[in-house]
Amino acid sequence: MNANTKSHAVLRTLTCTLMLAALAAGVSGCRKRVESRFSAGDGGVGSAREDAAMLEADFAKLNNLPNNFPLELSPPTVLLDSRFSSNGQDVLVTVTQPEGVAGAPWNVLEIASGNANFRDLGVSSGDTVKLYMFPDSESRERQNATGEIDAQMVSHEATDLVVAQVLGDRRLQVVDSVRPPRDLTVWISEEVFANQPGVGMAGLDTLRDLGKVTAFGVKIPAENLPLNILAESVPTIAWPPRIEIWRVKDERMKAINRALGAYAKNGEPPLGWEPTPDAQEITRLTESFNRWLRSRTKAADSVVQPPARVETLPEALRNDAVLQDYLSGDALNRNSFADHEGRLIQQAAWCRDIGSWAAGDAFDPLPRATRLFDWVVRNVTLTDSPRVRNHHPWETLLYGRGGAAQRAWLFAQLCRQQRIDCCVVTLPIGEGSDEWLWCGVVDHGELYLFDPQLGLALTTPADEPIALSSLREDPSLLRGFDRPDSDYPVSADALAQASFAVVSEPLTMSSRAAQLQEQQSGSSAIVLHVDADAAAEQLQQAAGVDEVGLWPHPLANLRRELRIAGSDSVAAEKTRSAAALDLQPFAWTPQLWKARMLHIRGMLETEREAKKKGVLHDPIDDHRAAAQLYLSPRVRPSEKKLDTRVLNAERLRIYHRNKADATLWLGVLKHDQGEYTQAAQWFERVDTESPENTHLADAVRYGRARALEALGQREEAARLLSEDTSPQRFGNQIRAARLLGAGSQPAE
Repeated sequence: MNANTKSHAVLRTLTCTLMLAALAAGVSGCRKRVESRFSAGDGGVGSAREDAAMLEADFAKLNNLPNNFPLELSPPTVLLDSRFSSNGQDVLVTVTQPEGVAGAPWNVLEIASGNANFRDLGVSSGDTVKLYMFPDSESRERQNATGEIDAQMVSHEATDLVVAQVLGDRRLQVVDSVRPPRDLTVWISEEVFANQPGVGMAGLDTLRDLGKVTAFGVKIPAENLPLNILAESVPTIAWPPRIEIWRVKDERMKAINRALGAYAKNGEPPLGWEPTPDAQEITRLTESFNRWLRSRTKAADSVVQPPARVETLPEALRNDAVLQDYLSGDALNRNSFADHEGRLIQQAAWCRDIGSWAAGDAFDPLPRATRLFDWVVRNVTLTDSPRVRNHHPWETLLYGRGGAAQRAWLFAQLCRQQRIDCCVVTLPIGEGSDEWLWCGVVDHGELYLFDPQLGLALTTPADEPIALSSLREDPSLLRGFDRPDSDYPVSADALAQASFAVVSEPLTMSSRAAQLQEQQSGSSAIVLHVDADAAAEQLQQAAGVDEVGLWPHPLANLRRELRIAGSDSVAAEKTRSAAALDLQPFAWTPQLWKARMLHIRGMLETEREAKKKGVLHDPIDDHRAAAQLYLSPRVRPSEKKLDTRVLNAERLRIYHRNKADATLWLGVLKHDQGEYTQAAQWFERVDTESPENTHLADAVRYGRARALEALGQREEAARLLSEDTSPQRFGNQIRAARLLGAGSQPAE
């Protein structure tokens, strides 16, 4: 081959190569770019893959939260109480103002009992002084109502103060000032009152005309009197008061106490204030979800509008200026999760997890919903306590207590995760504004009903479910729930005026929730977004259902939370303090929090599934692990330990509360596992005699009755139910009668 031939061959080869390359480029240019399911939009394939991996890791962390926080937390150390005094007696102090400073705060404490030395004990700035000077809340209510002044009948609660500096062996100064509780009203003699600056007899006569002067004296808010006059004139105030001094060494414990105090005193932050053991992890997850949202190019079809059903809300909610920050189009399309919404994502995961093991395997919605409703009734004790009024479903799950609205809200959340169409039915009863609630579930075009007040599905005595359409045709079916001594409060007229509502919250209406939900698939997917209008239209197809609106309760709940946090009223501060006090046992005891999380998650691996993760991997059994934590000495300390090692009243209250709650939940857990004999035994062991545990009595009685019922001991179960005096007594009496047979009455 000559040189020209070779050059032509090379040229042809090069030409073919270029043509093939161009063709390949053309084909590649026409191919639609396939992005990861966790797409980052315009960030490129590499960026999309990174974001996808990050998002998958975040969901894995969410699912594994029970194992992602430390369990060890050092409780406060007591530096000074009667045990550390020189004579084994309480340490008493006087409270004064700094010398020579007019109008100074009452913030100097000096030991009056002579049995302690601040410097020898190492007291320093930042330590906590607990001053037991003022009556506790129960004593204050009694005193405010009756004017009772018997000091022997009064208990005193701790006022927490922070040491500013130690002034000497027996004197120290605290930050701020010693002030009486704002809701403490006292009676002082007319003479003492008349001698107050700027009062005189004329002021006393004015109060007489206003009815403020009684046989007990002049009624006046305690905060209006100087502390020395208050101490000298009011027998129910301890003078000289005793003190304790605590030191918190654990930085996490300090952060917990700061968070509890900030909310209780100032309502800050108004939402998401709860310092649970996993709070930091939830904050990190929320920030990570927000980074993912910011990395995406927001598509036009991801923009949402407020649901049309918002117009069905009461006018007071619909036009509330504060709620507009959560319901407006701008709020719903905000491209980041608020701090408190991380907890609500966790709440959705909890409800998904419960459904995975509690709903059963039935294909049709009604059997699964029936199991979930029964689970709610057994796990959430019905109460009319105002302390649960503002609870979200996650709090209802955590504490195991709630009213009818809290039960209904939780049930709706559980149904949501099971993709079961659910609504809340509101029925007017009586002549006032009283309402009765039902929950409704759609199955094969019929709406089947559940009563959260009764704790029962609406069924015939033969246990056949009753559909709404059947009640519409024959309202006399309602009379099957009458008792000999009282009628079921829902009448035919109430049924005719029933209103139907879907359940949705600001987060579930939002674009950010919809975007995050789109990135999930499979059995572990969490439902985060609700198209309220589409859900309402779907429900309206069920037989007997009229117009469907939006349930006001979640939004009314949000408005109450914000108002309570933003108010400086005495009532609001008491509500915040009660909420902080209820959370404190979980914040101080990470083992109890983890036990509740594992109980809720309920994951159970088979040996085969475990082996896929390695020969050394133990199968996951959340309920077994939860039971072990409920039994842990850190959660259920022995009585010997409580009697000999823990003498402080506040810590003793928490330990008693933890122990009783854990014992109750062991009974509930054993029932969930089908171990009914053990369940009954654990319920019997719950201490309901301690003042902090009396609220558990209803849960114990009902839990025992249900365990005995499952064991076939119907007469004993019926006896317990028929003797019930709880808010659920009406439903329990119906259950008792049905256990003994239609028309029979429980044995006395």
